Amino acid sequence: METKTHWRKLLKTKYLVGDEIGKEITVEIESFETEKVFDKKEQHEVDKLVIYFKGGKKGMIVTPRKAKDISRVTGTSFVEDWVGKKITIYPKNEKHFGEIIPVLTVKQDFSQTKV
Repeated sequence: METKTHWRKLLKTKYLVGDEIGKEITVEIESFETEKVFDKKEQHEVDKLVIYFKGGKKGMIVTPRKAKDISRVTGTSFVEDWVGKKITIYPKNEKHFGEIIPVLTVKQDFSQTKV
């Protein structure tokens, strides 16, 4: 069976995207920044939270949904407290802008959930 490459895998992106990891990985949050990022919906640059991982070259844009998931996994809503914590991310196919693409999703570790 011939393996083919989707065009998104060949694009050079500033931020980590689902096409780049291909599988579930556990990463340690090293730092965070607020950066200006072009927003397709808004059609201009907006401030976005970006987290960087230990040993990684690219940051991951944190959407409100990802922030809630990271807060649940780490047990804190404070970004300063996320540094040094490990999270698991994976690509999940979702429909965005009329196209189904793999987006980065934070896996909730229910074994760490406090009741």
